[in-house]
Amino acid sequence: MSRFTKPELDALGARLRDADRPSDGDLALYADYREEFAAPLAEVTAVLTAVAAESLPPLFGETATRLKAVDSVIRKLRRKADPLSAMQDIAGCRLTVRTLMDITHIGHLLGDRFEIVQEKAYTKKSKAGYRAHHLIVRAPSGGLGDSPLVEVQLRTEIQHAWANLSEFLAYSIDRSIKAGGGTPELRTRLEDLSEQGKLIDEGLDWVEASRGAFADMHAFPERREAGDWIIHHQMHIVEDIQSLLRVALRLHGDLVDAFHWQLDEFKASEGGGPP
Repeated sequence: MSRFTKPELDALGARLRDADRPSDGDLALYADYREEFAAPLAEVTAVLTAVAAESLPPLFGETATRLKAVDSVIRKLRRKADPLSAMQDIAGCRLTVRTLMDITHIGHLLGDRFEIVQEKAYTKKSKAGYRAHHLIVRAPSGGLGDSPLVEVQLRTEIQHAWANLSEFLAYSIDRSIKAGGGTPELRTRLEDLSEQGKLIDEGLDWVEASRGAFADMHAFPERREAGDWIIHHQMHIVEDIQSLLRVALRLHGDLVDAFHWQLDEFKASEGGGPP
């Protein structure tokens, strides 16, 4: 249970929001509050890492964690009307996976292990170009209804690459870019790139689902009696389709490379650094 009451937290948040320079006392209070999230965050991250390793080897990418810095909290308090006690992303961890299907699968597994307080799906419909699937979970360590909330971000590799680009531009040009700000031209370009990434991710899902289905079809005729020419003919068709799917997978890899090249080019042109 938190040592802070809701009114105490909201008063702290209001002081942080309104002060030109937060007092040392308020900074220390926020540091104490943030520390309450450390153990639940470690617990959720350990489960997330284990679930990914068991379910998706070796296809998942990086896992990252963070406790929200006071500067980020102040910006969010100034941007939104929500009080500090309602902020659900003080603690956060992220898992990068290969496909949209992986996001769905990992989300279901986490639902078996934690209380899911809220889900925010930005996969089909983006948030100013940002795409991911967020889960707000409560770890059981502090007791149901007691333990601090932890935000889990699930992203595909392409979604993660886009988010990194947006963050780079925000810190290079204008912090508001992360919240949907920036010039109209920049927003249009970012959202176009996001839509391209969505189509690439959906294409990979289709290829992977089709490969699995045709692998099952290929196994079925082999269990039938040899010499049945219809079955053999069907096997050849399945093999041809599997060959086409392998080509599609290679083409998908080319699209991913092209997408990353566009991100690097855009980063260099807008941020002023080399790709």
